[in-house]
Amino acid sequence: MAFSFTDTGGVLVYTEKVSPALRLFIAGIGLAMLLVPLPFVRHADWSSVSASAALAVLVSLLALVFAAALLVLAAGEARELRFEREERRIVHVRQRPFGGRRETVHAFADVLAVQVHEERPPDSTPNFSLQLRLARGEPIELGAYHHRE
Repeated sequence: MAFSFTDTGGVLVYTEKVSPALRLFIAGIGLAMLLVPLPFVRHADWSSVSASAALAVLVSLLALVFAAALLVLAAGEARELRFEREERRIVHVRQRPFGGRRETVHAFADVLAVQVHEERPPDSTPNFSLQLRLARGEPIELGAYHHRE
């Protein structure tokens, strides 16, 4: 996922998006997960209740769950926040990769608090994320930023 800020005159634009190549790669892995249970199903003893049949069912269910999770991840939305200084508002745009766009507008006055969260993974640079708490609706989380000292 790529995060970026750009300043275009009176508008500060924050974007989060996943490249089409990465989406295709994730979807390919998700579809390939559906092939994992084939050897288990093929070689299971289906004539009676057995450990091999139970294992085949378990592996099939787990593969379906993982495949569904990866396909949902591949179809995730891209986000854009436009901080419009002159209009004193924040426009939150969410767009699906296959169409569908949702736009929400918040006034600057709707922002109750701005919080900076810091994660310090061991042996790595700290990661920062910014959260805008709003008067109505759920908080808006702005990506992970790396600070190098």
